Amino acid sequence: MATASLDQLRELLGEDFDDVRPLGEDGGMSRLFRAHKRSLDLDVVIKRMRMDPSRPADVRREAKVMTSLRHQFLPRIFDFKTDGAGYCYTIMELIPGCTLRQYVRRQGALGQKQALFWMRQMCQAAEYMHSQHPPIIHSDIKPENIMVTPEGNLCLIDFNVALELRDDGVEAVGATMGYAAPEQYNIPLERFGPVQQLAPERRTVYDMATAAQSMGKVTVRTDLYAIGAVTYFMLTGYDPPCWNQPPVPLTRFAIQLSDPFLQVIERCMALEPGRRFSSAGEVLRALDGMAKLDGRYKAWRRTSQAAALVVGAGLILSAFAMVWGWMLLGQETGQSYNQLIQEARQLEAQMDYAGQQEVLLQAIGLERDRPEAYANLGALLYRQGDYDQAVELLSQVDVEDTGTLEGDQAAAAYGQIQYVLGGCYYQLEDFAKALQAYQLASALCPEEPAYCRDLAVCCARLGYSDQAQEALTRLEQLAPGSGDGDLAAGEIAYFDGRYEEAYAHLEEAARQSEDVSVISRASLQAAQCCQQLGADWLDREIGVLQSAVGRLGVSDNGAQLQVLAEAWLRKAAADPAQQTSCWEEALACLQELMVRGQATFAVRQNAALTLEYLSRFDEAEEVLLQLRQDFPQDYRPAMRLALLYLDEEGEKEVGQRSYDKARQQYDEAETLYVAVAAQDSDMIRLRELMAQLPG
Repeated sequence: MATASLDQLRELLGEDFDDVRPLGEDGGMSRLFRAHKRSLDLDVVIKRMRMDPSRPADVRREAKVMTSLRHQFLPRIFDFKTDGAGYCYTIMELIPGCTLRQYVRRQGALGQKQALFWMRQMCQAAEYMHSQHPPIIHSDIKPENIMVTPEGNLCLIDFNVALELRDDGVEAVGATMGYAAPEQYNIPLERFGPVQQLAPERRTVYDMATAAQSMGKVTVRTDLYAIGAVTYFMLTGYDPPCWNQPPVPLTRFAIQLSDPFLQVIERCMALEPGRRFSSAGEVLRALDGMAKLDGRYKAWRRTSQAAALVVGAGLILSAFAMVWGWMLLGQETGQSYNQLIQEARQLEAQMDYAGQQEVLLQAIGLERDRPEAYANLGALLYRQGDYDQAVELLSQVDVEDTGTLEGDQAAAAYGQIQYVLGGCYYQLEDFAKALQAYQLASALCPEEPAYCRDLAVCCARLGYSDQAQEALTRLEQLAPGSGDGDLAAGEIAYFDGRYEEAYAHLEEAARQSEDVSVISRASLQAAQCCQQLGADWLDREIGVLQSAVGRLGVSDNGAQLQVLAEAWLRKAAADPAQQTSCWEEALACLQELMVRGQATFAVRQNAALTLEYLSRFDEAEEVLLQLRQDFPQDYRPAMRLALLYLDEEGEKEVGQRSYDKARQQYDEAETLYVAVAAQDSDMIRLRELMAQLPG
């Protein structure tokens, strides 16, 4: 860059930046500049790019989205600026270290342990970006855009081609051979002009675009393809071939690689988006499950810890509901045991889950050979998300030893235990074991529609299309018009990425079924479809959840109320004209949960935030003060109180403002925040606001 142009850049940046110079001594990286940001006393990188005239840039919108990102594996982006010559400048944190490509060139291919560690970090960064509203898709994850820091962590850089996932879909600007997913080449063919006039390299892209026409638009799954491809590079030291070329399987390389890790990478790099993981969070869960299979975590002791399980009595968020397959007999032997089981069921109906757990443990201690208490406790653990513990507990029950139960009752008892085991394995993404459990449950209880339904879903998840269709056909014969068939078909379509088709099935199941478990599960999954389909589907999401809340009883609609509250908050953000009414609707849902005693931390925090939006500061303060008292070691109540006080003072005249209470809460939040080494964008925002206070 010429001296005159460098002076223009210094003028554009302003007095807050000094020591502005090209990054790279030979000028080969002249589009990158380095500077010092005085106000923060840190070095920054400035990337200069020409704005694409075919994509009118709304720089203010991009700046608002990108500068809001706060994550330990992403650089801080401070600002976007434009000049009068058609260039934009991204000002971001300078990340020390080297690129991942440079690292692998120096160190050679990485082992599984290191590759797994860094793949997790990429997924954590992607999960954070994809959780924004709207989701942010990097779309150009590759070794050159990943820094290895001196601390040994990764940092995902270069967001100039990052995309917001909008309702009309998006096209990727960056598409690096070997790392770009097929859908990034789904370009309208008319843009190429006459085919016979294309240059050879342009014809190659045209052929790829033709092959990609059926691949759909760029979604969050696009970044997952690139993460899989980068992991391939880390393990082999070679770039993966472009998607339209024959792949070189990882098994061809002389590397030590476990089968579960291989399966995760291959699924990330599936050509059809619907065959990939649905989210970065799902990849992380698969990696965690793989670590368990590899023996990296010790299982809890089944005999010594079974009686000491601590299961929270909070809101059950799982849509899974058990279908109890047998009734207890009133024989003289085992009357005490039977009474305990009946008492546990009553406690479940009253949503006293801690009491239910205690009674079931008493029953197990009374008669260790009978399966009913194990099945009930396993289901409770499942609903609380303790899948590993449920597996350990239920694995103790021997199919040959069902206590006093005989014949059909014994089959029903063991069938239900296998059904719960199948659900646990499914959540842990050990689909092979889940399939075995579902098959055994269906064989023992062939008349149970729920067992057949989940067997169909699991078969489809593993790619066994014929077996899945066979199970669906049998399901329709068992329970025609019950909603189970639509629920299964909807869930299969969902993880294939066919969200509109999935929604149609799931909405029908939630509307037509009389089964509480089907209504609950279908409505929550339908809401997930709407979230995947974007803002245009927000009203339908609210509608299906409201319908489910009305049809389900008070003991069954808690999960729907919580998701409905979140949907109203998203609608408030998307529609400023209806903000107040949307906030009031969200608050009504949250307050209902609080009245019921289902006030989780998230429910109470969202209630306080909504009250703050409505300028009901005293009520918001009351909720947060109680939350701080109940969770004295959590920094978030104090953080939210500080933000609340700042908001409250902001509505007063300048001369009447006092920030003493905000400072007091900030000091408390800061102490707790540093102690837990968290990464919270709200806390970072609070720090910046406090730094701007007068005096």
